[in-house]
This record gives sequence, structure tokens and C-alpha cells, in this order.
Amino acid sequence: MRFFPFLLGAMLFFCTNADAKECSFAPFFVGALHKKWRFTSDHLPIGAKVNAVELASWNVLNEEYLHFIIEDGQGLNEGLITQLAKIRAQKGFSKRERVIFKQCKAMMEGDYKRSLIGLVETSHTMLHYLQHHLPYGWKCLFSPSPTHQEDVFLYDTRKLRVLDLTIVPYPGDTPKVVFLLKVQDKKTKDIFAVFLTHVPGGGPAGLIQMASIVKGLFDSALRMVVMGDMNASPSDVVQALQDQGLSFTAAPTEYPTHINTLREAVWFDAFFVYAPSTKKFLEVDSGSHLLSPLYTQVHGEKIKVFGVAQATELLHSEH
Repeated sequence: MRFFPFLLGAMLFFCTNADAKECSFAPFFVGALHKKWRFTSDHLPIGAKVNAVELASWNVLNEEYLHFIIEDGQGLNEGLITQLAKIRAQKGFSKRERVIFKQCKAMMEGDYKRSLIGLVETSHTMLHYLQHHLPYGWKCLFSPSPTHQEDVFLYDTRKLRVLDLTIVPYPGDTPKVVFLLKVQDKKTKDIFAVFLTHVPGGGPAGLIQMASIVKGLFDSALRMVVMGDMNASPSDVVQALQDQGLSFTAAPTEYPTHINTLREAVWFDAFFVYAPSTKKFLEVDSGSHLLSPLYTQVHGEKIKVFGVAQATELLHSEH
């Protein structure tokens, strides 16, 4: 395993094909958090910088799947997710989704604003709201198929030029896709490609399918980034890509990104990097510079919504 400095003074584990077995990113038990969990999703967003372009990826938890939270396998029922989801706003849009939009907007306009954001598990109501309420200069890209619109790219047209767009659905009746976006930084003329995906869970089949689709779209002349919710550890993803003959490097965050049904904190969301040369071009952000806490009103009471740093602190305190 090798260590490299990353953006904003923290440290990052880089895991290559050669040492994939050593990079276990071992889950750790956190138990039932319930009301302690003051975050809007069961996933934390991740962020990185590709040269001068700031990226983010986040599973925002489609409300069609809230029954999994309520069934409490993850120990998150009665936390902020269900508390805000019970409050319905206009046209079926929940309080939780409205707060998530505020968090996304903060990533578009805040002190550490992104230029490209990938969202997975986006509901139809959330997608509709995004289309009509994005900040000036931002656009939304998604599949034209109504049954495959959970994965969404948001990008700043003032900074990025879209050169190509490819969407490949997974086999079967899942709404998930592999989304490939080729972009150019308008200022530096730098060109790279980003895969966004939510790998189907339930076993190794989803990872095998993802890696096979990535191989079919792979361009060895381009710098490429795979990001999203992998439903697997970074080392397992690296191995699946390696099995397809692809040499990607895992670039996970320092913090775990998800709480699974064993009530463990796991690294399911990460970046995976390919470059024709050995020059490192992606740096992972620290959570505190990705999403800060904010406040919202619930029945007249001011409620604090965790940022990434506060959610991470809770996970480690429960370990």
C-alpha cells in the first residue's frame, strides 16, 4: 500500500491492482444509531478534484426505498431521514428532498463549489425539481428513458463543455445505468471522462456487469474516473475491473460513506482512476470541505442537519 498527500492537507489511501488484497477498507460496527443519525441520506457524499475541476458523487436515497430505512436493518429509523420524509411539501416533494436540494445547491455555490456532481437514487420528483431550480449556468443530464432516470449528472456550463454522453442500462429490470460523460475544462482545455453508476447489490453479479460495461466504453487514450455507489469495498471494485483487464486505482475517502444492513460503516462510495501516464491527476477532498452542516425548521423547531464531518465523527464515536 502507498500513501500520497491529497487536497486540503489530509492523507489518502491509493490502492492499485497489485495491492488490492491489502486494501481491505474493513467495515466497522456502529450499531443502531436511530435518532443520533442527523444526516439526510444513508450515504455520505464524496468529492475530488481532477486538475482544476471539482467533482462530487452522492447517493441521495430515492424515497421509493424508504421502507428499507423504516424496516430498520441499518439502524437508522427514527433518525433525520424518516423525520424529514414524513413532512410532505408541494407536489409530493418531501422536506427531506428539499433539504437535499439545499445541500446540492451548497455544493454548486458554496466556498468549495463543484463543477460536476453525480447523483444516484434520484427520485422522479427530485429530478423534476432539479430541472427547474438549478442555479444559473447549471444543467442536468439524465437518461431519456423514464425507467432509467435515477442517475443524474449536474454540471456548470460556464466551466465545462460536454463532448460526449453515453448511457448503458444494466441487464434486467433495474433502473440503474452506467453513465459516461466526456468533458472539457473550458479554461484549461483539459479533457477527461467520468463514469457514474450505482452498482446493483445482492452479490458479485452487479460488479461483474459494471466492469464489463466499463470495459466496453473504455478509452486507453483518455484519463478516466469511475465514481458512484459501488455496493462493494474499493478493493473488490479494483479486482472486478482488473478481471476485465482494466488497470484502475482506487481513491477512496478517509471516512466511511455508508451504513449497511449489518449496521457497519463501510466504504461503498469511492473514486477509481485510470490515466495513460503515471502522473497523478485526481485528489480526494476531505469531508469537512465538501458539505457543511445547515439548519432547517421542523414544526417550528430549528433542527441541525449534519455535514460530512459531523456524520463521520458520529460513526467513529460509535465504533
